[in-house]
Amino acid sequence: MRATQAPRHNRITLPGLEPGGADDLLPGDALEGRMVGDLDIAGRDLTELDVEDCTFGTLAASDADLRGLRIRDSTIEVLDAPVLRAPRSTWRGVRIASGRIGSAELYDSVLDDVRIVGAKLGFVNLRSTTMHDVTFEDCVIDELDLGSAQLERVAFPGCTIRELGAGGARLRDVDLRSASLDGVTDAAQLRGAVLSGDQVVFMAAAFARAAGVIVED
Repeated sequence: MRATQAPRHNRITLPGLEPGGADDLLPGDALEGRMVGDLDIAGRDLTELDVEDCTFGTLAASDADLRGLRIRDSTIEVLDAPVLRAPRSTWRGVRIASGRIGSAELYDSVLDDVRIVGAKLGFVNLRSTTMHDVTFEDCVIDELDLGSAQLERVAFPGCTIRELGAGGARLRDVDLRSASLDGVTDAAQLRGAVLSGDQVVFMAAAFARAAGVIVED
């Protein structure tokens, strides 16, 4: 049997960054090589924003329009967004050290080499998103929607996922073994995911329902 492949994360090194703010950003602007402290972009229109080789302290982004965002080789210390609106966005080589997100609209996006640690997330909409080499670590996720998404080498170590839906998703090396998985919309949707023996026992009734098996004592 082939061993489960873990996410592959490259080290992000950002030497020689120029300190400075980013308060004057406009839609379609490019931000490159900047060491940004705390930044509040709540409610602003920043569609098609291009960010590369940057570091952020606390990024407050509630209700900002980040459609088409492209962010590469960058780190965010704290991401604070009761509503994160970033559909059709691209995240490559991104690290988020902590945060609180109420609703994350990330459908039709690309996540490649992304690591999110210690975040509290409400509803995470990743429908039709392509994810490669992504780690959610020590996060609490109320509802994770992976409908029609494509995932490869994605892991959730130390996470709590209260509800998971993956209808129509394609999963390969999606490691849920060290996650606390409270509920699944349909266990048949987990084809291609990696579970522990204890998780399979815990979800036995859900798997039976998915297979059309009637269990009676």
